[in-house]
Amino acid sequence: MPNYVWSSLFVLFALTRFNFFSQTMFVQEVPISIHNELLYVRGDIETNSILINDGTLISDKGYSYQNNGDIILNPTAEVFGKGIFKLNRNLINNGLFLCDSCTIELYGNQNQFIESLTNQTFNLSKIILQGLNSKKSLLNTNLFLLDSLIISNTELALNDNYVRLNNSSEEAVDQTLDKIGFISTDYGGKFMWTCVSNKSYFIPMGSSFENKRRRPLIVNSKNDNTYSFSFYNFSADISNYSLSNTDEKIRKINELFYHTVNSEYDDIFNNELTVFFHSNEDDLFNGLADWKTNIWQPLLPTNTIWNESKSFVNNNSFKFSTVPIPIALTTNYGADFYIPNSFIPDNDGLNDDFEVVFSDGYKIKNVILTIYNRWGEKVFSSTEIPLKWDGSFKGNPVQTGIYTYEFFMERIDRSKVKINGHINLLR
Repeated sequence: MPNYVWSSLFVLFALTRFNFFSQTMFVQEVPISIHNELLYVRGDIETNSILINDGTLISDKGYSYQNNGDIILNPTAEVFGKGIFKLNRNLINNGLFLCDSCTIELYGNQNQFIESLTNQTFNLSKIILQGLNSKKSLLNTNLFLLDSLIISNTELALNDNYVRLNNSSEEAVDQTLDKIGFISTDYGGKFMWTCVSNKSYFIPMGSSFENKRRRPLIVNSKNDNTYSFSFYNFSADISNYSLSNTDEKIRKINELFYHTVNSEYDDIFNNELTVFFHSNEDDLFNGLADWKTNIWQPLLPTNTIWNESKSFVNNNSFKFSTVPIPIALTTNYGADFYIPNSFIPDNDGLNDDFEVVFSDGYKIKNVILTIYNRWGEKVFSSTEIPLKWDGSFKGNPVQTGIYTYEFFMERIDRSKVKINGHINLLR
């Protein structure tokens, strides 16, 4: 049976609410208009003409392996409307895509892409990405979204393009720390989000380049601004941000990945920036550094939590600027260990213990940690690694507040360290 070919009639789908075609649809000259109906095509939809979609247009995989479920817009095609485009495979745009308020849904399980012949910007309401662990790519295409970005469990590969999300709701991106979808920018792309003050934005950055990593950011914004984010799944050295050029307070820069951030306008107020990492896969980090003046400089102060995939470092005094600034995780303080300054023993599996954390390959002969309450009473003492306190004394939880500690360590080379400090116990 031949494909459907229309060349001389104006086709208006208004007789029924569901229209089904079992083959690829090729529209040579005829305008197609869909109003409040669903048009389902099993195969590709290819057009040289005007397409007005104010309903739902579905292009599904056809009976032939050659019919992938693509929508193909040839150079003379023009697309208008506020409807929904659902594709099993790809949107290939060589015409004019002018649906400022429409939705594109890529739902296939294979890798899919939105591609333009020349670099074009699609103004859309939202984009919805589906498909089990699939990858969706932008090729010569930028997306300007008014409503939302639904990533689900897919990878959205921007390549050297950008997605700009203009909805300042924290819910405009569907991701959280426990989900698995992410945005990748391996080849110079960027994700842009218009933020408002006093809101917290989860930025699901990641990459499948060589090693798959999902390493999100959180921005607690104190400014009204549009921020841009990129993630690079390789050493900053490769991008000429030399890891050997570091401030003396930094012992080690993360060699596995780094982020870049910038803003549309210079920030007035300090934001809180949080960088997540996987302590089992990436190593342990206790600081952040940025590259502003040809040297990695520490961002202070920082707070650190280690708990496998929920490990993070944050800084509450970060100002974005219009120049992209590389941000990297660091190990600061000492060559052998790190001592946090707070913990929350609430049994939620996150930062429940106060622990002296030692770097891989440490060589220690003797170690002791002693903790005192505000009256000078000893509430904990240990000489065993892991060196951690659960916030209890004689089997009972202690009160919230400030506790002091004494830490002593003798290395295998007989060099010694003694530190007195304070712990903030929160509940």
